[in-house]
Amino acid sequence: MPSAPLAISDESLKLLLELAYPLAQDDRSSFLEDVARELHGRELGDGLVGRVARDVQKRYLRPPPTEEMRKGSQSRIAGSRLHKPNGNGAG
Repeated sequence: MPSAPLAISDESLKLLLELAYPLAQDDRSSFLEDVARELHGRELGDGLVGRVARDVQKRYLRPPPTEEMRKGSQSRIAGSRLHKPNGNGAG
């Protein structure tokens, strides 16, 4: 890990936080550390920070489990086309 903090713009910091958000909480610190490692010793700008961060993010993105995807895709809102009554007349 680099010994000195990186001097990045507010815009770059905002982007790093946005790219960290969809990652598993346990992976966010490692993601930021890997980005800092990749940027260490380089001339920093928003474009470079963004490119490096997006490349590093790809290592950490994991699709949700298939079962979770199936459950998340069904709407339970009454009146919607995807609404499936629960069979007891209350649905």
